[in-house]
Amino acid sequence: SSCSIQPLSPGRARDSFPSIARVIVNPAVRICAAGTACLIFLPQTLPHWWLASLVSHFLLHLGLTAGFLCAIALYRKLLLTALGCAASIGFAAFLLVTTPVLEPIDGRGVTLVSQNLAAWNRRRSPAVDMLLREAPDIVVLQEYTPRWHDALESVRNPYPHQVQVAGRGAFGIAFLSRYPFFRSSHFRIGHRQRAVIDVEIGAPAFAGRLLAVHFDTPTSREEFAVQDQELGELAAYVDQLSEDFLIVGDFNNTPYAPNFRRFLADTGLSISSPVWLATWPAALDILG
Repeated sequence: SSCSIQPLSPGRARDSFPSIARVIVNPAVRICAAGTACLIFLPQTLPHWWLASLVSHFLLHLGLTAGFLCAIALYRKLLLTALGCAASIGFAAFLLVTTPVLEPIDGRGVTLVSQNLAAWNRRRSPAVDMLLREAPDIVVLQEYTPRWHDALESVRNPYPHQVQVAGRGAFGIAFLSRYPFFRSSHFRIGHRQRAVIDVEIGAPAFAGRLLAVHFDTPTSREEFAVQDQELGELAAYVDQLSEDFLIVGDFNNTPYAPNFRRFLADTGLSISSPVWLATWPAALDILG
């Protein structure tokens, strides 16, 4: 018997083996797109599940991921996948634009700085320098400890009206004001008894109540339940107020979380900063 061997042409060689893009890239894009869509939609369908709520805080990151995957899908001509990514982006954008945000006010009113000092932070001079430089009318400080109290002596001196409430661990709060208090008090919420300072002031540009808060982090089932309780009790408290009021501090939350959106809806409150503005960790800027 005899046989002959003939070399394959380059075109036939390419057709004989599936391309890497078809075998690896296309399925990977489909899987990642489906996973991203699930993570975007899941918190809104299961708002009381702590893990789903935790995922909701990364809405911006997930929206950017969906945009990246949409571009790849269009390049690979995966039209259904691209359409799914576009739906994910649209839903993320809907959550952004439907978050109530206060309109900026023209002119100088009362200037206020709210700062989480970080109880573990040993670099105290940046916070001290910033507060001295800005010299706001009102200062609200979270994670206020005895060591921070000593470090901020030069900051505290220009403020004749002060309230300081100790808290367990890193949950102390301080309130410093150039304007006199008509009255000041504090109460505690949640079973961990986190302090809320309630001050009534009579500033030229604002007469009303200022509440200073610091909530627990929702990073476990137990802590999510604690924060949910704190939000509910605070909503019930402010529902009884007849004066204008602001709530200032560290909610350990984002505007995308279902429980925080529920809090805004129940109270009729709006947030004062751009929805996309990230604050922690500060080094990551918008990706925080």
